[in-house]
Amino acid sequence: MEESSKEATLTGISKRLELPSKALKYIHFPPDKSSVDLKSTDRSGQLYTFSCRKRPEGHYPKPALRRGWLDFVPSKAIQVGDRLIFRKLDGGELGIKAKKKTEMKLFAKHISVWVDDEDAHLYGVA
Repeated sequence: MEESSKEATLTGISKRLELPSKALKYIHFPPDKSSVDLKSTDRSGQLYTFSCRKRPEGHYPKPALRRGWLDFVPSKAIQVGDRLIFRKLDGGELGIKAKKKTEMKLFAKHISVWVDDEDAHLYGVA
């Protein structure tokens, strides 16, 4: 399944998360609406509901997650620079995965790797 990703910014973790335009293919807006509620469930079964708004007119709809997003950020310890990955799941829910960058030593070399937010504690990443 195709994914869309974005790096977390200060605005994205403190106010609203502006989504890449490619993410619009995963979100259905009724013709007369500029806002929809999106549901997302994490691996532990916790349900999150986000309000997604787009500009009602214009060439660039600029979708953004608002209500509910600022509850999600601290629950996943999302920080500036984390990689956020979006995809539509089979049940119509929005799949959101946060990945954190960390350094690892492999064959005497230090390399950068991305780890899932829910596995970050296994690698000593906060």
